[in-house]
Amino acid sequence: MPDPVMPTIPSHGEDLLDDADAIRAADTSGAVLGAATGGGQIRAVATAVRSGALDGLRGARPRAVVWVVGRSSQAAAAARIVTAVLASQRQVAGFPIVIEQRIPAWVGALDVVLVSGADAGDPVQAEAIETGRRRGAEVLCDLPKEGPAAQVGESGVSWIEPLAFIAPERAILRHLAVGFALFSALGVPGIDIEAAADVVDERLSANGPELAVPVNPAKLLAREVVESSAPQIVFEDEVAGAVAGRVAQAFTDAGYPVTLSPLADALRIDPILAAKDSGAGGGADDIFHDEFIDGPKRVGLRPSYFGLVLAAGTERVAYLASGLGSVSWIDMREAGHEPGDRDPSADRHEPNFDELVVESMALSACCELAAAYALVAA
Repeated sequence: MPDPVMPTIPSHGEDLLDDADAIRAADTSGAVLGAATGGGQIRAVATAVRSGALDGLRGARPRAVVWVVGRSSQAAAAARIVTAVLASQRQVAGFPIVIEQRIPAWVGALDVVLVSGADAGDPVQAEAIETGRRRGAEVLCDLPKEGPAAQVGESGVSWIEPLAFIAPERAILRHLAVGFALFSALGVPGIDIEAAADVVDERLSANGPELAVPVNPAKLLAREVVESSAPQIVFEDEVAGAVAGRVAQAFTDAGYPVTLSPLADALRIDPILAAKDSGAGGGADDIFHDEFIDGPKRVGLRPSYFGLVLAAGTERVAYLASGLGSVSWIDMREAGHEPGDRDPSADRHEPNFDELVVESMALSACCELAAAYALVAA
């Protein structure tokens, strides 16, 4: 059986990444367009909140917040990111957060239920809305208001509807915004999703199709991932791990599988993989290798490392990661440098809570755009 071949950006794909008109023409699935609307998705949620969508929840002290995500990978990723951000600096307002695919049997009148997803016809989501409402829980729907979900949630339920033109697979910023807005209404201080929308728009503009690859961090990340052998994202803090999980899924959905690993695990395993790669004979770079005699060349086991830092100081993490050798750092705050050339030791302080809320959303938005570039270019 022939060895699997990883897709790469062909030469015309590299040219395409530098041509804004070509990117738009090739974006037949709307991936780049959808990823570029992150600020608009957040702003739409902020508008709904200003219009009173969460007024019934303000000041509530629930027994628990139950986040029902159904089959939506975007909603599940958003739930993990929001809870990681809240937990990173002990900002949870005195109640547990439970992430479930279905509504638990114990939900009652003392709880808040957030139902997130993209499929209003999903019977699991409709059941969650109906069960939560019937048991007296406060129910917030982060769904299209249509189909069975709208029927069972016609009364006694709060709604924040998505922008109609955003594809479900590009909606993670909406789910993040709804989650943060809910916890702000429940009394968690330091959350300003309107400020986050402004930062997201600014970052996406700095990574837009008009900017060439050398000065566009999102395009640089897309190129590095698709040209890497077995890309793997390593992380130290839980917020970075939650965001990395969604970044890996976005690139995998685009056709470029990306794995992730806690930094400690990568440091433990990397010497073993390096030793196997440099073992005697049969290496991928062996000039004396004969495929008819020796069989197919052995593919290197060592991944290409990408580092992601959010809730930790970059200097400390960079020092720890130096044991991996070359690490490309995912950082959308600085243009004009290859990800691998950025120096994380030019340390940024560990962010406070309000900075972490904004940065988790901004980095997620830019990485969604990077994955969209990879999809379109290939």
